[in-house]
Amino acid sequence: MALARLRHTWPLLCYPVLTQAYLAKSMDTLKDKAPPIPLVLLQQAGVLHSSKQNLATREGWRMSDFGTQTGREVQHLQTRYDQRCLNVEENGNVYMSVCQALDRQMFYFEGSHIKSLASDKCLDYDHFNGNVHMYACHEHDNQKWYFQGESLRTMWDDKCMDYNYNTQNVYMWWCHGGSNQKWFFSESLPTVTSTTVLVSGSTTTTSLDATTAITKATTTTTSTASATASTTTSTTTTTTTTTTTSTNATTATTTTIATFTSTAISAADTTTTFIPNASTTHGDDGTPAKELPIFDRPICNDGAVPQVEGHLAWNSHWVLDAGCRYEVWDARATTTCLSGSWVVLQGASNGLLMFHTLLMMLTAPSTNRIRSGRFGGRAVIDVFIQDGQILEYSALPSVGNPCEEVKHGIMAAADNCKQHVLKHWAGLSEHAPDVLRITIFCWWFWDTTPLIIDLVEADQHWKDADVAMVVQVSAWYTICNYIKTHECPRQDLLECSEDDAARSFNSEMQSALERLKPFCSARARRHGCVVGTKSWSAAGGGLGASFARFDELVRQRMTDLDGPTRLRMFDFYKFGAGMPEQTILGHGSQILHSWAWQIMLNGFCPRDAAMKVSGLTFSGPLCSAAEVDLEKCPEYADLCRKWGRCTTWMCMNSIPCQLLPFDLRTFNAAATIQSSSGAWPLGSR
Repeated sequence: MALARLRHTWPLLCYPVLTQAYLAKSMDTLKDKAPPIPLVLLQQAGVLHSSKQNLATREGWRMSDFGTQTGREVQHLQTRYDQRCLNVEENGNVYMSVCQALDRQMFYFEGSHIKSLASDKCLDYDHFNGNVHMYACHEHDNQKWYFQGESLRTMWDDKCMDYNYNTQNVYMWWCHGGSNQKWFFSESLPTVTSTTVLVSGSTTTTSLDATTAITKATTTTTSTASATASTTTSTTTTTTTTTTTSTNATTATTTTIATFTSTAISAADTTTTFIPNASTTHGDDGTPAKELPIFDRPICNDGAVPQVEGHLAWNSHWVLDAGCRYEVWDARATTTCLSGSWVVLQGASNGLLMFHTLLMMLTAPSTNRIRSGRFGGRAVIDVFIQDGQILEYSALPSVGNPCEEVKHGIMAAADNCKQHVLKHWAGLSEHAPDVLRITIFCWWFWDTTPLIIDLVEADQHWKDADVAMVVQVSAWYTICNYIKTHECPRQDLLECSEDDAARSFNSEMQSALERLKPFCSARARRHGCVVGTKSWSAAGGGLGASFARFDELVRQRMTDLDGPTRLRMFDFYKFGAGMPEQTILGHGSQILHSWAWQIMLNGFCPRDAAMKVSGLTFSGPLCSAAEVDLEKCPEYADLCRKWGRCTTWMCMNSIPCQLLPFDLRTFNAAATIQSSSGAWPLGSR
């Protein structure tokens, strides 16, 4: 169980592992950067008096600086996100759970330390991995807590305590103003009751329209929580075929299912019908397209701005709001389209996840292992695939070579970097009609995009290959300029105003697009190119506004392109907003990234290469963010414990999620209800 609740978080973001020099940075240096403790320290916390020792006596502050004592002492610590309370595990880790009258849930300030009644230990921010836990008390800044508004921070750095509502873990993260970062001490204990009911004789809908729910035997957990003067009732229904239910005084647990069935239903015919505006298009009988069964809907127009907005419906099926549909691509169909081609990506952490999602999609599960650069630390990664096997995997480090300067915005080093990469590539696998090459450049800014194009055009071994390109680089302009993290490689963005950062963004994007347009219309004319916004995240407040500003610049520029082009825009933000439950700390699951590839492949590939069945199944233990558990990714768990930092979004992207053909038109919903296998039938293949 200790392993199951190991919820450490540390975003590598396709960046080299932090140097020992940084990790050993003196606390005295960081202390100089810490903000002064504001007057709201106790006013917002609702605690002006410690149950162990008077705060003013311990810290030497005048009580008049903080207002009148309230007399409040030990209380539950909660967020505005939900009714859960901060709790302490036996191993010292803190997490959110159902509120109870327990010592390990009762917290109080003692000076600037936060303690619980369960022990003499103090709430501690482990700055090596971002986790929050209880640890032996000391006087360093990572145990000195204060409220700024409703955000709970330490004197160590500018991060805020964050509640990951996907995993219930608590850690320090960039401040974004969301309700899961708004903390308060509650005055009363919510009364919680839980009942678990197994519903039998449920209705079954056998419509072939996958947007219609198909109900099976379900486990329904109903929780009612009442506070001082309000009552909130929430009901959660989990669809499953094998149910394990355990009930105690405060909790009810339901089951998991190993195979996700997705029904992106495509027509059996081979006639392509493009849809310029699905909301005004009708079927033969006059029915609006968005009300038609999925397999009767017209094909989406994969023009300059493909339709991406929608929602996840029955069994992780992606339903587009526009009322159209895309074709479906499994490993065989994708390989048929891309064999002999070169897929090039540029991006940060989500780009790296998309890179490995495509790799796992096209290779046998037995080939999967965590290779160098899997979650960061490499500038360029190349993989060559032949007959579903990895022919070669090669990675260039992010540091210790001429390309390190390029990543820092020193473009005078571009020629040296180019020669360094080409020399490395000269020893890699050569082009062949049955070999697919996938390359990712972990370079985060527009100024490096022209260099990537130069490199692709200069590689003589692959000069005859068709190219498909995906560029997603907007997020780090905000991460550098707004968050001002030490991980930012560009000093100019750290020091300038947001307006100046936006001007740099626009100028660099314009130069990149001037190279991309002719490249995508010539060398990449068969498959084309994609330019994307940042991926969806729950960031709010000023941080969310900054992310949105740069994304809007991408949308404006991509919709203003002149003339025909093979350059398309993918709005990853709007796409991910339709399935927020598939994102952990801004990083998507394999279900999310697989659907993104399905849409992009509809632009890269001719329709006659698509599957001739109606849908796909996602098969694997970690396809969905809802299934994440470190016990399910043992190879990653072993490695991350050695690294001293573990994240659930890395875990869920470390195990292959297979895409298998599925034909809904042979699906027997009634038979599924009676099944006890825990997996959906695959139908005919």
